[in-house]
Amino acid sequence: MPFIGKEKDTLLFELRAKGIRQSGEICFPGGMVEPGETPVECAIRECAEELGIEYSQIEITAKAGCIVSHRDAIIHVFIGVLNIESPAETEPNKKEVAELFAVPSSFFTETKPDIYQVDSFTETGNFPVKELKLPKRYYGTWSNGKRNIYVYKYGDKIIWGLTAAILYELISLL
Repeated sequence: MPFIGKEKDTLLFELRAKGIRQSGEICFPGGMVEPGETPVECAIRECAEELGIEYSQIEITAKAGCIVSHRDAIIHVFIGVLNIESPAETEPNKKEVAELFAVPSSFFTETKPDIYQVDSFTETGNFPVKELKLPKRYYGTWSNGKRNIYVYKYGDKIIWGLTAAILYELISLL
């Protein structure tokens, strides 16, 4: 979760580029841990690579825990500050990042997400996949399980899935 801005009170998000896994989705910088690398080293490397900034511009301030995705991937969540004031100060890797945008953290503390209860991922239930204009790969069958799906709508941006779950969990601790 990279915070930017003069007061370090704004979150930076990525819209993933076409042609890569989870293209068209909004997320924080991140990726796979490489052999011999710790999760925090991975977080710093991925942030620098995806945003086109120097390692020295990244400061990890806390580890916020781990989340296990519905596909059993372990996501290590770190909170950090970037020594930049706006997305314009980056040179995003166009192969991975279609767009960067910033959202004041106050939006998430003042705005309740839409919450959809999905009883079984084999059926999307009342989760409005088409209305939210999510990628077509989510229209079909998902894996089994019960969970809430959180959706934040920021202008024309739909922040959902693990990114929204991370935001929701951390904000609920405040």
